[in-house]
Amino acid sequence: MSNSEETIFDILIIGAGLSGLCAAKRIQDKCCSQVSFKLLEQSSKVGGQLDGFQSRWITGNHFHAIELCRELGCELCELAQMTENDQAEKKLRDVDPWQGMIFGPLAKIESDRLMTEIDSLSSTRFIIDDPLNMDTFLERKLLLDESRDFFRFLIKISCGFFPNELTVTDWLKFCRSMSSVRNVYEMLRVKGTHLVPLEGWSGLVEKLVRIVGEENIAHSCKVTRLELTAEEDCLVLVTDENGCIWKGRTAICAIPCDDLRRIDFAPSRPMFFRQPNSNANITHVSNFKVYYETSIWKDHGFSGNVFLPAYRIVCFERGQGLLEGSFFHMENVSEHEQGDKFYRFILKCLLHFVEVLYLHPPMQAVGIEGSSTDPFKEA
Repeated sequence: MSNSEETIFDILIIGAGLSGLCAAKRIQDKCCSQVSFKLLEQSSKVGGQLDGFQSRWITGNHFHAIELCRELGCELCELAQMTENDQAEKKLRDVDPWQGMIFGPLAKIESDRLMTEIDSLSSTRFIIDDPLNMDTFLERKLLLDESRDFFRFLIKISCGFFPNELTVTDWLKFCRSMSSVRNVYEMLRVKGTHLVPLEGWSGLVEKLVRIVGEENIAHSCKVTRLELTAEEDCLVLVTDENGCIWKGRTAICAIPCDDLRRIDFAPSRPMFFRQPNSNANITHVSNFKVYYETSIWKDHGFSGNVFLPAYRIVCFERGQGLLEGSFFHMENVSEHEQGDKFYRFILKCLLHFVEVLYLHPPMQAVGIEGSSTDPFKEA
């Protein structure tokens, strides 16, 4: 079936996360009511991955995000200002990403060196045209497997692509858009100078929705197919899982690249899709929350922030007594989809690991919850 009004929109925006909402806002700012658009959001609420581990804060180098908050009247404050004891918070330390590695100190040195080199290459007036595969680039530049795994994990969780899906030029452009590769890394670490909206990211999203218009957003609309017609007017047909067909003259995919893999493109899939890298074959993500009576790790000098590429763990303190994060699988957990048994087993193992890093004896958790997603297959 098709959408009830048989409307042909000028622009269809797939995804109503921050990228999709900002795209719609930009269309409104420049074209007013002259261009019709519709946002197609797969979930029942907008905002996408905002407030997840990648966007829990921004840095002073995120000029566009800061300007957006200023334009919408969203006041930003530093993390240090949100703590009860600023001085104590500044003394807290993250779990070292090279924790427990035999060659950890050497891996840290050569990783720092490569970060400096990449930042130098991405800061030039014209970025070099280097078609070399990024994974090959890492193999040539780094001696230690620990360093290569660090960069592979950093690239995957920061931009969504495996290293072998990017050229050196692609990665340098991404680093420039994020100010620097070191800034990408610092995004995953706790710093008192990091910025967060005083009213939370949900407040920013609500203001964007009011500007864009709730009537221009279709919820629970998971796109499964995107087809370019061969007709003279060349329309884009977007089909969702409910069988509804949306027609537009242009389509913007404002969703993570892992979600793009679920969409059937016709006549052909975009050129950047390649086979996953076996050295960084992240197949699933388990998101977890662990509840404690208090943030006891702070008494021992830890921030609650964990970034461990070797174990594919990202974890941070979400609130008082709450650890939240993600564990990136390399095994096919779709075989264990039936239950929480497998997920609970994974989360307990992860919980034990985090506790061992922090304290002896382990901290006593009062609650645990989690879920797992498959980026490449239907659940």
